[in-house]
Amino acid sequence: MPSAAVPDELLARIRRFHDHTFPGVQEQFQTLIAEGQHPTILFIGCSDSRLVPYMLTGMGPGELFLV
Repeated sequence: MPSAAVPDELLARIRRFHDHTFPGVQEQFQTLIAEGQHPTILFIGCSDSRLVPYMLTGMGPGELFLV
């Protein structure tokens, strides 16, 4: 079965995150790798592209467990 191609726009957004956003949060991600994640909140939401739980709750990586 052939794999689906990743849209150019998605690749551009991933590259932008890698080049511009990630350098500013890399230390936080490395801490999560070294110390593990310990979310204290479980967020159960619907499948809706308009709902962004991290924006809605003001949480960051490793702080919210999403289902």
